[in-house]
Amino acid sequence: SSARRHDRSTQATRHLLDAHLLDGTLAVSRARQRRRSHMPSCCFSALVISGTSAILLAGALSSLDGALKFARLDLALRSSLVDTAGADLEAGLPTAARLALLAAFEVPVAVATGMDPAAHLDVYVRASGRQPFLFGKGIAVPGYDDVSTLVSSPQQERRAMVLAHPVLIADPVPPACMGGGTLIYLSTGAKHTALRRAIGRAVTGFALKRGRGPPLLFPRGAAPAEWDSRAVRETVVYNLFARMCDEPPSEPLLEAMLSYFDTLPGCLLSEAPLLGAALDSQANATLETRLALKAAVLASPLGGRLRKASRADKLDADELAQQVADGLLFAGGYGTTHLTLAALERVSSDPALYVPLWEADPDAFLVESARLDPPVTSVSAIAPKGGQQLQGPGGGQLRVAQGVPMQL
Repeated sequence: SSARRHDRSTQATRHLLDAHLLDGTLAVSRARQRRRSHMPSCCFSALVISGTSAILLAGALSSLDGALKFARLDLALRSSLVDTAGADLEAGLPTAARLALLAAFEVPVAVATGMDPAAHLDVYVRASGRQPFLFGKGIAVPGYDDVSTLVSSPQQERRAMVLAHPVLIADPVPPACMGGGTLIYLSTGAKHTALRRAIGRAVTGFALKRGRGPPLLFPRGAAPAEWDSRAVRETVVYNLFARMCDEPPSEPLLEAMLSYFDTLPGCLLSEAPLLGAALDSQANATLETRLALKAAVLASPLGGRLRKASRADKLDADELAQQVADGLLFAGGYGTTHLTLAALERVSSDPALYVPLWEADPDAFLVESARLDPPVTSVSAIAPKGGQQLQGPGGGQLRVAQGVPMQL
């Protein structure tokens, strides 16, 4: 199923780029094209205030070497509190210690890495020597063999948690942002398989004819004058809805979908201590968008196919429609947009080199672009019943107890 999801994302992105995004509109500034999900300043302020004195050290972290030294000290302190050199890990850091280290070390590293989650994680992975290290409420798993084993396993325990940034993990994800039964949070098993199969049968709009998709649609009938990040995201969600639901979204629905990307960061923090009450409006707006999109899915031709699939598999049509809506917004609006912008930025950096490579093999170009600048920088998993064996420090084995979160 992972391969099928990748194929669909690649096909959608390839079609967008192939149709209109490589026609001389490549000179888009890097500042407007930064794809990473940055925490809004209002959400991050509490952490910054708690670590004000530590942030003064950020100047010393301006180089990679400085950030690495700081991260190594952080990891050494973590290991002194919870032993990861032994054979078993029963739990992550105590809450008080985790918050103190976050304010003293991770906030300055976050500032030094420009609030880029991938750059932040990379510093800690390098500092750990690519060995498992204490992270959040559990452990981070950077080793390729361990990650490959966990991601490809047909038996995966999950729960509603998401890494918005290494210093911000929504655990659990507030229900207004996304339901706990969303496929990416649902443990594998009969229910997960049935939902995935029903949606796969109902959503037919990604089929290609002779290797090409249908014509690219534009919300206002013509390509935008400038392909900035908003224009790309608007085109992405408009075409995804049209392809999946067999009809284009209305203008009010399109605006509602675009508002999701403004309100979701606040929604993820809406149940955090000290911040929740101030962010209720963000949570409510996110929920309203999700419900409006679910209603539009049910009212579209896709809705009829979802009802038919729900009867055949004894599932709830409303639940299937919400799965489609959340997948379109979260995976499509973030992932496909990110991959499109990453490919655009790479081509625009040297058109003479990259345009011929794109034209020679668009699929290979996108796969390599995704490898260099992945739309999904990290995945959360839960150690299953009986625990999880990992490659521990020094070449030994580390058993992670059942229920401990693992950041891959």
